[in-house]
Amino acid sequence: MAKWLVIAEELIESDAAGPQPRIRLVKDLGEQTPERARLRLHEEAGRYKPDSFNGATPVACRDGDHSVLLVATDRKWHPPCVVRLVERA
Repeated sequence: MAKWLVIAEELIESDAAGPQPRIRLVKDLGEQTPERARLRLHEEAGRYKPDSFNGATPVACRDGDHSVLLVATDRKWHPPCVVRLVERA
């Protein structure tokens, strides 16, 4: 069985150079089947709250490549966050 990681790709506002990408480990899933890992991805994405949302409630949207796009629900613009499943070597 493969080992899996759940990661989040966020854009973080910085003063000097504008938004900077940041990749953060959300959860180390360990050894799982690909199907079980995808189910766990959706569970972890539902619990994850990006720092860049500043307290806004996230809504999870599934993407075609089995990733999850998180968008904020308030009226202010927040950079989106993508939560992905990555196979660990």
